[in-house]
Amino acid sequence: MNYTKIDFNVLMNENGINVIKTIRSNNLLIISSRRYSEILNDLALNAKNIFNFKIVDYNYKSEPSIDIIKDLISKIDFVPDTIIAVGGGSIIDSAKAIKALFNENFPLSIGKRKNIVSNTDFLNAELIVIPSVVGSGAEVSSSSVILDSKKIYLASPNLVPNKIIYDLNLYKTLDHDQKIFGLGDSIVHLIESTFSKLNNGIIRLQLNNLLLNSYNNLKKIKDDSILIEDLIFSSFWGGITQDKFLVGPAHCIAHNLSKSNIKTKHSECVSFLLPEIYMDLYSENENKKQIDNIFKPIGIDFEKFINLFELTISNKSSIKSILSTSINDISNDPAGKFFKLNTKNIYEKYI
Repeated sequence: MNYTKIDFNVLMNENGINVIKTIRSNNLLIISSRRYSEILNDLALNAKNIFNFKIVDYNYKSEPSIDIIKDLISKIDFVPDTIIAVGGGSIIDSAKAIKALFNENFPLSIGKRKNIVSNTDFLNAELIVIPSVVGSGAEVSSSSVILDSKKIYLASPNLVPNKIIYDLNLYKTLDHDQKIFGLGDSIVHLIESTFSKLNNGIIRLQLNNLLLNSYNNLKKIKDDSILIEDLIFSSFWGGITQDKFLVGPAHCIAHNLSKSNIKTKHSECVSFLLPEIYMDLYSENENKKQIDNIFKPIGIDFEKFINLFELTISNKSSIKSILSTSINDISNDPAGKFFKLNTKNIYEKYI
């Protein structure tokens, strides 16, 4: 029987990043993009109970890989008792990977069937995340995805962040496209979780409300009236549903596409693939029945939902050219195997 546990320590306000000054740590590790280094350094220096700290910049142009994680670990000259990640999904995933692999010998022993590293000796460190983008949901998940010769999952309850801090000021620099693609990432989490075989029904009502909320958010984002709080709410719950119920073809394919083309962010791939893939799925009668059974009771016409989404990102994505990229091993992706809808034709189309 599949149980669902939902338990988080969450703070959301302006200047939430200042919480760093209240942290107690003998050896604090901060993983961040360079844009936040100065403010993070000042906060750590002015903290009364941080005795030693190191800021490691994440300066890579791709999603985390084994080589990137090894490089990050090589820059750490102490054993952290606290790890803070400030940034997007790649930075948060990297912080989780450091917690999971800090004591690990390379090369990793990887399960051949599930691509999951499960024998790792986790670092005993508190993990605090401060997201600066919306959509990935990495701040609430129990896993970290590392791209190498194949997608590798680090999955454990030990990787769920101990604290999540949403600093509203960090989101003020998001441009219109970042908001759209972030919302697209969240919407795909919600839709694909809805059709997961692992969904035990405990948050089905919440999923219905979230899908309806997403539809309204699309209308708001089109005229640029959406609030950051709306996007954070979608990101938070989208991340939870993805973590508990895994995902489907749009995410599986998007991870492989973004790996194949480092200029294209994962959220852009997901947002572009959503209308492409789901209209293909909807064209099959059996899939159409399942999709309508979810959307019609909450008063949403699925085709209008997808068309509104497509109009929202129209002319804002340049990734059509990479759809010809060779993609391998998608149909063996463990996440995609828990998807209820018939995806055979989809995988054949994109591989």
